[in-house]
Amino acid sequence: MDRKNVQDLMKRFGQAPVPATYQGVLARLVKADPLLAGQKIRLVAYQAKFLNAHEADHGVIVISAGAWGKAAKLADDEIAAMLAHELAHLERRDSKRMACESLAYVGNTELTLPSAIRETTRESFSGESDLSLTLTALNQAREKAADARGAQILRMAGYDPRAMTRMLRKLAPPGVFSSTTHPAIDSRIRHVLESIDRSRDSH
Repeated sequence: MDRKNVQDLMKRFGQAPVPATYQGVLARLVKADPLLAGQKIRLVAYQAKFLNAHEADHGVIVISAGAWGKAAKLADDEIAAMLAHELAHLERRDSKRMACESLAYVGNTELTLPSAIRETTRESFSGESDLSLTLTALNQAREKAADARGAQILRMAGYDPRAMTRMLRKLAPPGVFSSTTHPAIDSRIRHVLESIDRSRDSH
């Protein structure tokens, strides 16, 4: 997401006040992360009942008000897991990576960046070409990397890193379903647990 995406989201759904608990959790995570400590990371929310979160390429995490709704039932460490996942995306500058990939893979230098992103998004969802498979693999690898790094950030901040798996379970039901941007939840959970085991063995 970029600034315009965030502005459009707020305009469409309406901005929501972020609970102090969420602001405090974010501050704790950022302080513990050596790659982000000292940076100003803002947390904003929009009015929506569903649970969702995004990172924007200008140091902003965007969450839906559904994150603290009764349906989500997120514990404090699961809130931290959701935010840590998005912080991992910020560390990796994944929004900018995706934008650069869009320009590179479309191969049309006359397109504007938003147009290139739309083209690659359309291609991803088509599922009918080698490019679609390439983009899907890149997107899903990004999500798994953010899960694993998010678990590390949780540990550094004094949270249970396995909260990442509990948050993922609440984010979507178990099963084999996956999308062009996100791997199946069961696959993501296995990857997180394996990364936690490797990290424990290395200490």
